[in-house]
Amino acid sequence: MPGKAHVLLAALLFAGTLFLHSSLSAQNVDGGPEITGFYPQAVSANSILQLQGYRLGATDSSGKNARFIQNGMEVSARTGGGSSTSNDNQRGEQTLEIIVPELLVVGPAQVVLEVNGRRTPPITVNVVDWKLPELKSIAPITGLPGTVVEIECVGFHINDEIVLTDSNGKTKRWESGGSVDRTSFTVPKDAPDGVMIVQIGSRKHGNLLTPPLSFFVATGPLPLDVAGAYMKSVAPGQWLRLSALSYEPLKRSELTEVAFKQKGRTIIVSAPDPHCPRIPVPNALSPGEVQLQVRTWRNEHPSAWSEAVVVRLSETPVPSMIEGIRLEPGSWVDLWPGPERAKSFSAAAGDVIVMNGAFPVADVTKLKVTLNGSIEAIDLKVTDVTEKGQWLNQISVKLPASVEREDWKITVSNVDDGASVELPIIIRIR
Repeated sequence: MPGKAHVLLAALLFAGTLFLHSSLSAQNVDGGPEITGFYPQAVSANSILQLQGYRLGATDSSGKNARFIQNGMEVSARTGGGSSTSNDNQRGEQTLEIIVPELLVVGPAQVVLEVNGRRTPPITVNVVDWKLPELKSIAPITGLPGTVVEIECVGFHINDEIVLTDSNGKTKRWESGGSVDRTSFTVPKDAPDGVMIVQIGSRKHGNLLTPPLSFFVATGPLPLDVAGAYMKSVAPGQWLRLSALSYEPLKRSELTEVAFKQKGRTIIVSAPDPHCPRIPVPNALSPGEVQLQVRTWRNEHPSAWSEAVVVRLSETPVPSMIEGIRLEPGSWVDLWPGPERAKSFSAAAGDVIVMNGAFPVADVTKLKVTLNGSIEAIDLKVTDVTEKGQWLNQISVKLPASVEREDWKITVSNVDDGASVELPIIIRIR
């Protein structure tokens, strides 16, 4: 499903690590892979090396291979995950992760990446003795059973194990995949209330364990840990989608309340669906900054309020943000801006078109989708096709059986405030 590639890119880059590229290198595209930086500088067997650069093959499942060169010998290395800039595979920044082979010895080694038969110049990394990763933090630090917890760490290995010890002293451990600077785990469904000890260990290296971090398991009502930086701005009177580190507190909520604080006044709004992180923004608020807090209720008891985050309300109503389009059935076409974004989208009379994005309205009855041609404009029936357990983020429309074969454009409008957006792609009826 299409998404914002720069959000993923920011999450993967370790704080303080910079892309070491020049504008000149970004302009001189010759089609071959280019490494502009890497992290970390020192690696060990089965740890992860992240390459940064251009045309690294991050979006290709094949056609690339990595090699370490040491003492005259080349050793193949597995490639892992990566990130790319949507609709810009040539000039867009990319990352690619490489698993360090076990055959290397302590000392310097060169790394080359080959993509579609073209090799990068070698970079030099320092191979060091194996050691446990260094745990930095976990987020969130409190949660219900079922909560996904992210561990920030340095020096993670692909065969490291997550080791959890609950408040009753029961220990669970399993191998968990991860990236260059983080991994994650899900709090077991049977975890009891209390402090859970979180460690990373290795059976292969004498059952060593990292120093512990603590996570508090709570089965009572918990506030929603809101991430204000990732929320799309809307205007007073529109609907806001809450972003959070974990939505687990909403799954057991009987009542979800949101407090808006602005200019010395507090307005509390109850979410129409306590399990859904979409709420109406009061018309009484003014454009500009507003503080927001969330709490949930369970068994007639409220949680504490979440820490306040600041969001900015728009001066004017915002339209829907359409991120992708596809036929039903069919593959997604990413509409994120970029030089490689598709110019047209082929469909036939009677086809169903699905759109993915953010819709600042109460429900699909408050959306109007119009098919605009050279002679006529046709309003299409809108259907909510959001996947079960999610919230309004996918809609579909069915093209008329009698629609003319020509090039059309689609406009998505808010019924109440009139804000609209035209999809940046031609709908070519064949």
